[in-house]
Amino acid sequence: YSKDPKLNGDAKKIDRTTFSEAIRDQLNVMDMEAFSICQRYGLPVRVIDFFIKGNLFDAIIGGKTGTVVLPD
Repeated sequence: YSKDPKLNGDAKKIDRTTFSEAIRDQLNVMDMEAFSICQRYGLPVRVIDFFIKGNLFDAIIGGKTGTVVLPD
């Protein structure tokens, strides 16, 4: 999301972004240490809300849940 959707009603869902865009836009999508490791090694990441029922399963089967962060 462009902002924390729990705190900002005008937050927009971001389906795909790159590591550089996420940093530039200060999206704070996940723990920064883990984020840095994934960026360094070119590992794509799918960020989901684990606490919403069905999100994990949807991500595993290749659904559109969450935001995909791709290498630059």
